[in-house]
Amino acid sequence: MANFANIQLHTGFVVDPFLSELVDKIALRNPTYTIGTKGIDEQMRERLSSVRPRGRGNFNERVDGLRYIYKLNVHCGSELLGSISVDVRYVRTSGSELVYCINSWRINNERGSQNVTKTAKLDVAVRTAKRVFVPQNMNELMEQTENTVSNSMRDTLMDLRRPIASGHLVGRTIDLHHYLYLHLNNMEIPPELKRDVEPTFTSAKYHNAMSEYRLANHMANMPYRYYRAHNGGYIHWRQDTQDSGTAVSQDNRTAVFSAFEELSEQTQNHISVLQLMQDNELVLDVGYRYNGDCFAVVDHT
Repeated sequence: MANFANIQLHTGFVVDPFLSELVDKIALRNPTYTIGTKGIDEQMRERLSSVRPRGRGNFNERVDGLRYIYKLNVHCGSELLGSISVDVRYVRTSGSELVYCINSWRINNERGSQNVTKTAKLDVAVRTAKRVFVPQNMNELMEQTENTVSNSMRDTLMDLRRPIASGHLVGRTIDLHHYLYLHLNNMEIPPELKRDVEPTFTSAKYHNAMSEYRLANHMANMPYRYYRAHNGGYIHWRQDTQDSGTAVSQDNRTAVFSAFEELSEQTQNHISVLQLMQDNELVLDVGYRYNGDCFAVVDHT
């Protein structure tokens, strides 16, 4: 393997020899990309490596103790473009063979692994990598942001509603029905029934659960705009494409703000609040924080 600065591995690992030539070609062709173990945690690095190369059990273990890693991520800056790896494919006529696996969201197969192309040919792997390892344009980035943030917010809303919606805090529902029947018909409620029912609904736990349930119901019906931090500023969908359906070319659907201060004062205030929150947190009449870069902001216009 050539010594390219953009091939970056954690200490203790070396690239699998079959994968190495593909890694070198991608690194040489794309000097601004990084190929390596970035984004792969320690436990996964151990699972994706071995003391011998992939599919080559006749190799002796390295005297330096390094492990051969057979899957690497490809990044452009902080953006994960996909991954490359080695697998063993079994062919009925010729037995097993090593294949390159190119994994990218841009690959969409109808059969087999949806986002993976496998090939034993290096030139095919190189061409596939060239085609699919391309940074997202602004519109693709915003589409991914909106889908990811809106799906995550939906899950958060469900989590906030669940303790009340499931009814598991109530206990015996027959007691609740009995209590409500007597109360609504101005009938005397037996002390033992009060003792069984009332503490649940006056507890801090139930109060908190109901507050979260009401927050979720309120925020579920709010209109949102999605913002993503990008190159020191922010991007979001152009207002005219969302509000009036104005015909805008695909390349101009995304509005780019080069600095935070270019956003409206209200949007700045909302994002400032969300920046102080935890990931996956919802703030009343403000919005939702997916992470430190992506937000759904309540649109008050």
